[in-house]
Amino acid sequence: MKINKKELIVGNTAYVVTKKYDSDQMKQVYHIVPAEIKKVGRKYITAIVQYSDQEYCLKHDGVIYEFALKNKTSGANDVLCLSKEDAKKHILKQNLLMEFRNKRFYENDCNLDQLLLMKAGYHYDPTGPMAEHWQKILEYEKDNY
Repeated sequence: MKINKKELIVGNTAYVVTKKYDSDQMKQVYHIVPAEIKKVGRKYITAIVQYSDQEYCLKHDGVIYEFALKNKTSGANDVLCLSKEDAKKHILKQNLLMEFRNKRFYENDCNLDQLLLMKAGYHYDPTGPMAEHWQKILEYEKDNY
């Protein structure tokens, strides 16, 4: 995720996406929790999440999430998104990656739009006559998750 540090203001609300086991559904489920940005440093953002401080990496050290920042200690189970829309997109992308796990796609291999097109089973040609139609389908999928 590319971050403009001017967007990061102490006191702003961000959203943490956590992945926890739900015994009712018997699977891992994503939750969106609001957090407050406490400090913005060179390498890390500190956010207050449910009364405790958590640090999130600004510098990339492996996996680069399209819509989120990785937690310094818990990694992929706990990520910070700067808006609620980004949090929903992150969850959607992670669910699609799980759906395509037998194809061995990883976070850095493709973006959300490409995954949505693969799910739809179509090849996207931006110069073709159907480009506008496919764009509307993509917008609909993003908005209705």
